[in-house]
Amino acid sequence: MPGMGSGLVIGNQRVPVPGVDVTSFLDDPALRLASYDKRLRSSRERAWVHLVVVHTTGGIPGGSDLRPQVIKPGFGPPSGGGERVVASWTSDPKRPGGAHLVVDFDGRAYCCADLLSDATYHAERANGCSVGVEVVQGHAEAELYQSQLDVAARLVLEICRLMPVPIQWQVPTPYAGKPLLRFVDSLAHDSVPLGDVVGIVGHRDLTANRGEGDPGDALMASLVAAGCERLDFGAGQDLTVWKERQAQLGVATADGVPGPATVKALAVAGHPDGIWQAPISSQPTS
Repeated sequence: MPGMGSGLVIGNQRVPVPGVDVTSFLDDPALRLASYDKRLRSSRERAWVHLVVVHTTGGIPGGSDLRPQVIKPGFGPPSGGGERVVASWTSDPKRPGGAHLVVDFDGRAYCCADLLSDATYHAERANGCSVGVEVVQGHAEAELYQSQLDVAARLVLEICRLMPVPIQWQVPTPYAGKPLLRFVDSLAHDSVPLGDVVGIVGHRDLTANRGEGDPGDALMASLVAAGCERLDFGAGQDLTVWKERQAQLGVATADGVPGPATVKALAVAGHPDGIWQAPISSQPTS
């Protein structure tokens, strides 16, 4: 039943998330994605999942519905988001789709697939290297709730921390009205997609098939407020910043990509969980 709060499923293990009520498909079979909505990751993909892609279920504004998002205070009423959203994904085998997690209006989260073992069909060619998180959006007012977004941000950062190779807490600079060329170029080739991009992105950053509301600016702002740093992925700012950090850490190959070797060096240097967090003294003051 929803509300049991067993946690995420990572490598077939239940992993609780402090402060977030997560019910998984191991507790409620109705939450399990259908076989046509996911696939097993390859061993190469499992070795380094390096993106979290965030979405809203409505994707508003986008497509023919260009209403602005309405951000309401606090939490909203439960919408049955877990079973309802999964049922919509699994209803048509000819239209596969799904994400690892759904976050409802009331802040409850539902885990629909194994974050490590399963590649869910949520972000085209980025599926193999990413975890997908869907945030329930209403259609009456294109509404989201601020506390719901804050819980989603907390959940995303815990996912980054808990993956076998931690995913860095970095997000793109504010949306420019189109996907980032660097992502589009990566997705257009047969090499491992987005292999030099590490962090948290919106679905809108990956493809022109999605609009501004997938996930919208408010969710990205919650991620920044939770501790993410904004980097200009399009201009390669992340590569420049990480080359400098790798040099400080003594990483043999300072290529600007915070992969497994960099994560190991971060942990040795005392950065919690192998994730870079800037010292408090370097944060802007009010």
